[in-house]
Amino acid sequence: LLILFYFKLFSKLIILIFVFLPFMIDSLMNNQNVYKAPKFSLSYQMATMYDVKPSELVSQAAEELKKTKAVKLPDWAKVVKTGAGQERPPVGKDWWYMRAASILRKVSMKGPIGVSKLRNMYGTKKNRGVKPEHFCKGSGKIVRVILQQLEAEGFVKKVEKDIHKGKIITPKGQSFLDKAVKKHGSGGIKKTEA
Repeated sequence: LLILFYFKLFSKLIILIFVFLPFMIDSLMNNQNVYKAPKFSLSYQMATMYDVKPSELVSQAAEELKKTKAVKLPDWAKVVKTGAGQERPPVGKDWWYMRAASILRKVSMKGPIGVSKLRNMYGTKKNRGVKPEHFCKGSGKIVRVILQQLEAEGFVKKVEKDIHKGKIITPKGQSFLDKAVKKHGSGGIKKTEA
C-alpha cells in the first residue's frame, strides 16, 4: 500500500516537471521574469452621485435647494399630507426641500419620468384598521409643483424620447448634484486603480 502511494506521488511529480520545465527553461533563456507584478497607478476622478449614500446626497442637496429662488415652500404645503395613505402631515420643517432633492435625484437616475411614476415611488400602504392594507400613491400635486419649480430653476426639462415622455435632468441640474456631492465632505474626488 505504501509502495502504491509513493508510485502515484512520483508519477505526479514527473508529470509536473515535464509540463512546467519547458516553460521555465524558455523564460530563462529569453531573460524574462517568470512572474511579473501587475502595475497599479492611482488616478483621481470626480465623485458622482452614485459614490455617496442617497440619504446624504439628498440632505446636502436640500440644503443647497434652500438657497435657490424658484424652489420655495407653498403656503398650502404646511397643512397637507404627502399622500392618501399617510395619517398626518410631515413633521419636519424642511420636508419640502428634502422631497425636491429626492425628486431631482430620481429624475437624474430614471429620466425621462413623469408624475405618475413618481407618485408610485412616493406612495405607501394605507392603514385601514382591521382590514388588509392597500397601496396608495403619493400626492400628485406635491410632485407636480416640485417638478415645475425645478423646471423654473433650470434643473429639469420636458422631453419626448421615443415613446417615453417626461422630465429629464439638464446639465445645470447634474452639475448641481455633483457640487452637492463635492460639498458633502469627500472633496468630490474618488480614488480609482487603473
